[in-house]
Amino acid sequence: MESVPKYERLMNLVAYLLKGQAPTPWSRICGRVVGYDDEADRGSIKRRFERDKDELRAMGIPIRFVPITESQDEGYAIVREECFLGPMSITSEEAIALSCLSNIGGRKEADPLLASARSALLKLRASTPGAFAGDERDALLVDTGGLRGEDAARLQELRRAILARKAVRFNYRSLSEKRVRERKVDPYGMALFEGRWYLVGRAHDRDALRVWNAERISGRVKQLRAEGQGADFEPPKDFRVEDYIGVPGWLLYRGEKRTAAKIWFHADIAWMIAESAAGESEAGRQRFKLKGDGCGVLEVFEADPRALVLWTLKFKEKARILEPPELRALARKVLSDMRKSL
Repeated sequence: MESVPKYERLMNLVAYLLKGQAPTPWSRICGRVVGYDDEADRGSIKRRFERDKDELRAMGIPIRFVPITESQDEGYAIVREECFLGPMSITSEEAIALSCLSNIGGRKEADPLLASARSALLKLRASTPGAFAGDERDALLVDTGGLRGEDAARLQELRRAILARKAVRFNYRSLSEKRVRERKVDPYGMALFEGRWYLVGRAHDRDALRVWNAERISGRVKQLRAEGQGADFEPPKDFRVEDYIGVPGWLLYRGEKRTAAKIWFHADIAWMIAESAAGESEAGRQRFKLKGDGCGVLEVFEADPRALVLWTLKFKEKARILEPPELRALARKVLSDMRKSL
């Protein structure tokens, strides 16, 4: 009897094949990949695998069977370049044209063509946010994605403040704090990432760049000097919002307390950590080493201790802080505080 849901089994198979450095034979899939490791007879499990393989191919995920060669065994593989779309690049003029196109026909939410155009526009924003900044016509590009009332109003007010270079204040609750606290911010830019809007700007209290999840802003967004003429600030000339969206918080913050660390990751997620760490490895801020058993160790050269601990704890038993001892002690304290708050 199948022990896991079908969607989970398909995801497990894709993840396992993607992380493989060489074609994976059936003998290493059966009994190892969750969903193909239950007590059913091997023939039933193989037929299940064949059905799943055909279904994934129909979904556009090209699982290939690679025959045996002198240098490798035969097996199944997913070629990453065939599975994922390459990065897109569009100009600001093209972005504005797409924005105008998505607004043709008014605001009829039932119009399927309009809904599809807006959906495509949001996906383009996520992949090339830099093309959607720096022009007053960019106000057209804030599609609230179905948000209504105060949530939609906050996004529009933030966009107006970004365009006018006006400082704002708002109430915000971070993941590491229980209480809501007022923040004063010079808003540099916004972008959509994994279905959520994020604001990037300079925090007045720390005089440093920060990233805020718009969903955790409560109440109204207000300009600090709404009556003042002209801009309140100018973003750094080399600022690009895409450099900050999706980057782990422990790499963004530049507080006085910084630490170096080593973190172990289980083989189930080590390949994902390796990929996400690649860009920062080139920047000299971290390095990831894969081991022979598929596990790996992330070496971080400079990080915000608490933010790094919170990020590591998200992976539960799949991650473990190796050093320094002070960071392990901080992790124990954070876990203890979490238990007390339950």
